[in-house]
Amino acid sequence: MAPSFQLVIENLKKSAHGVPVRLYGQLLDDLQSVIYLLGANVEGIHLSSKGPLPASLVDTYTLEVKAEHAGSFAAEVAFAEPQGLDVFDEPRREVLLQLEHLCRAIANRDNERLYQIIPNALLRRKLLRAFRSLTAQLGRDFSASLQLGESSRRWHFDAEAPQWIDQILTRVSEKSRLEMWGQLIELRVVDEFRFTLLSAGKEIKCSFDEELLENIIPCIGQPVSLTGEGIWSERGLERVVLQGLQRLRPGEVEMSVITCGKDRYYLKVSVK
Repeated sequence: MAPSFQLVIENLKKSAHGVPVRLYGQLLDDLQSVIYLLGANVEGIHLSSKGPLPASLVDTYTLEVKAEHAGSFAAEVAFAEPQGLDVFDEPRREVLLQLEHLCRAIANRDNERLYQIIPNALLRRKLLRAFRSLTAQLGRDFSASLQLGESSRRWHFDAEAPQWIDQILTRVSEKSRLEMWGQLIELRVVDEFRFTLLSAGKEIKCSFDEELLENIIPCIGQPVSLTGEGIWSERGLERVVLQGLQRLRPGEVEMSVITCGKDRYYLKVSVK
């Protein structure tokens, strides 16, 4: 039997008993997005900013509503069984385990735990946005919770969760915080939102959210300073997830700061 869990939606108005179809459908849609992203984390699949999800991800981690239970509204949600395909339950169970860890981190406002569960910065931002959309749908009139595995504990999505998620989305871990300067030499908006920064003779890939695009376009070919979160590998700095960008004017002096663990590197530059 495929792994399953419960989604419970409660109407907080004592005078009302139903749940709007729009709310129910949106919650399930957002929950499916969370499961797909966790599946990508378990499988080690890189997802581009645009484009469809890989077929293997959809086949393995698509959910379906199995049955309804007593309560304001409760439904058992399980992974679908694709016909003609052999799907192993172990990675699906790992996804549900990560979902529980994610719920615990959000309930406890534990950002360090959040970074441990989803170390990939790009995937973590996608997940947080999906979770924020899920919790923001409830408003003040409804509450929702997940009951995972054999435990009787329910993980509740409270009304303050979206605000905390917003804070996490705008905050960068001190261990990976970067302040850099360079020339923005290339912009890519097909499949993903990314530009290339030429800094100290090296080309560095920088990913960014779509809403920052209009601020980046005027900076093409120009010297800029930026702040962001560095993604590192054994080979060094692989990519920067952009947090802020500023065009440098002639005559300005900027200090480029790179933090790696306990080490901080400084480089002072004057723009002519």
